[in-house]
Amino acid sequence: MPHFQVVFARVAAQRAEKTDPAVLMDSLIDRELLAQKGLELKLDRDVAVAVALADAKAEILAQAYLDNHVGSSSEDQGAVTAFYNEHPALFEQRRLYRVFELAVNAPPDSVAALKEHATRAHGLHEVAAWLKKQHLPFQEGGVTKASEQLAPQLLARLASMEDGQIEVLEVPGGASVVQLLHSEAAPLSRDAAAPMIEQLLRARKRADVSERERKYLRAKASIEYVVDLGRPRPPAQAQPLAGADITPTVFP
Repeated sequence: MPHFQVVFARVAAQRAEKTDPAVLMDSLIDRELLAQKGLELKLDRDVAVAVALADAKAEILAQAYLDNHVGSSSEDQGAVTAFYNEHPALFEQRRLYRVFELAVNAPPDSVAALKEHATRAHGLHEVAAWLKKQHLPFQEGGVTKASEQLAPQLLARLASMEDGQIEVLEVPGGASVVQLLHSEAAPLSRDAAAPMIEQLLRARKRADVSERERKYLRAKASIEYVVDLGRPRPPAQAQPLAGADITPTVFP
């Protein structure tokens, strides 16, 4: 099969439910024409372009190497059933959570004061007003997500909360203030959850293979490090735990 047909088949499979085949074909043709002109102008010899190409090639080869070791066989169904039974919160006891969150950038002493204030607040609007008075920058957003879509730390806390309750979770760079607005049961049967579990098990297998191969190859390789000691690191920023659509709110 010619190169362009291979590319089209691969990309079409990835976007089968999102892109019209005719539109996809036109976009690939446009990309190929532009790439050919770039080669004619020898842009692949530009330092930045050459570095990007080398990086992309290395990434593709590394992933292909892992794919070759992981293989393409389907996951053992006994392992799928075991995973389902071992994680009831994600499947049999799965819930949908509607959460509002404030991601706050704050030093540790301010986080302690924030926790104390949040215990007396009747809503996140009161917490936001307090943060404004303290000149602590924060981001706000709301989201509705299922158990498996939430960070484990947040899921464990939400599972023990009542509707309307507010909790403050410490995160690198500050705190996440979450209010559980509403939750409801949304269980998944073993058969419905099987595709998701197979994907998780395959990702776990891939991670195990990656770690094993990394250790093996590092033990055999001769590696030389070049270290830049003069570049300052940016300060840590608090990240939203709920994965919500966040709107920045920064007060001077």
